[in-house]
Amino acid sequence: PPPSSRVKAKTMSAKEPAKIGCCVKTSEDGMSAQYCCCMVPVMWLQISAGFNVLIAWIFAVSAAGVCDFMARVPKEDYDNYDPFMVGLFGAKGTGDDCESFDDLNIDLDSAIEAGQAFAVMTSLFGGFILIGMIVSIFVRFPPILWRIMMIALFVLAPFQLFTLSALGAEICTTDSYIYEDGCLPAAGGSLSIIAFWCWLMAGILLCRMPAPEKPLVDCCNNGAQCCGGQPGQQQYPSSVVTTANPATAATTAMVPVAPPIQKRTKTITEEKINPDGSRTITTTVVELNE
Repeated sequence: PPPSSRVKAKTMSAKEPAKIGCCVKTSEDGMSAQYCCCMVPVMWLQISAGFNVLIAWIFAVSAAGVCDFMARVPKEDYDNYDPFMVGLFGAKGTGDDCESFDDLNIDLDSAIEAGQAFAVMTSLFGGFILIGMIVSIFVRFPPILWRIMMIALFVLAPFQLFTLSALGAEICTTDSYIYEDGCLPAAGGSLSIIAFWCWLMAGILLCRMPAPEKPLVDCCNNGAQCCGGQPGQQQYPSSVVTTANPATAATTAMVPVAPPIQKRTKTITEEKINPDGSRTITTTVVELNE
């Protein structure tokens, strides 16, 4: 019969390094391998992705809330004028206080409404992903859930850029002898661009990260009390069972093996003095009933 082969399913632990790339060089003895690409633990990929999601969400919410998302700068001949600041939900104009669009006679056109819509969507759905990343610290997620979060991050990244559609608002394109044509990204626009890169980076990290086999904070380990108040499942060691078929290769299955039951015993020592003065010591081990 052909030589048997073993098929083993590999799972990734939180501390096991994940290879980012595909370049591997193995030594001649097969004992060591040199990776010419980046090797990082899965734990740090998850932490880095969560940190990028946190920064992206904070910047996305801040970009939507400030009143200086974009600015229309004055012409060179009118450099003594202050830039005209406009946000997605309010505007400063040339002052320092945030006012409504009606107070500054700014028309809420389709460009600003599109920027508002994309800002709300990125802040809302980005918040859901942030909650998911926090929950994943304590709860093990299946691989399909990680893929859903990854796809959502890649969708949020362009949505964040679409908030810059507000730069085409009428307030930026109307003819003016004081201000230049068009608006430039101000503080809010810059935050939106940074949030875009953070959403994108978080998606790339999740794309390269294998699904962890256990959470970073495992509160249900080895029968310990769980966060929800329910006892965890006892973790048993596994043994490898190999079955061979003459027509096919052997297969390997992981079979859980219960730990050996430790029996309680009692040791009894008896000492007997013989007529000749010698002593005989007898030791008996007795098994105790439960």
